[in-house]
Amino acid sequence: MFFLCLWSGASSEFRSPHFLHEPPQRVEFLNGTGAVVPCVAHGTPAPRVFWMTRAGHPVTEVPGLRHLRTDGSLVLPPFQAEDFKEDVHSVVYRCVATNSVGTIGSHDVRVKAGECIGIHSLFRGRSQGLRNELL
Repeated sequence: MFFLCLWSGASSEFRSPHFLHEPPQRVEFLNGTGAVVPCVAHGTPAPRVFWMTRAGHPVTEVPGLRHLRTDGSLVLPPFQAEDFKEDVHSVVYRCVATNSVGTIGSHDVRVKAGECIGIHSLFRGRSQGLRNELL
């Protein structure tokens, strides 16, 4: 007896990860606004996306200050000035995507948070001064 077996399942083509949306090189934001740093990668099998520090340490959640979304984005929510943490808000990150075929890393992403100190009133005062000078 002779059997012919044909397999027709998922594609057997494997692909190493590549970035669909690589994070920007610089992310500057105010503590009152927060920031979302996207990192989207594709490959077969689907890559696992995670973040590392410049020193090579894995980035973890810090309640209220740093969140890792399932889509690969790094979220730095708005925070109070007294909650500033240098190792969260003024640091260099890298996004990494890996699957069984390979691993890729983004360029360095320099994150810098600034403090919002009544910018609205400063702007209003400055614009008032300009108006007086122009009259």
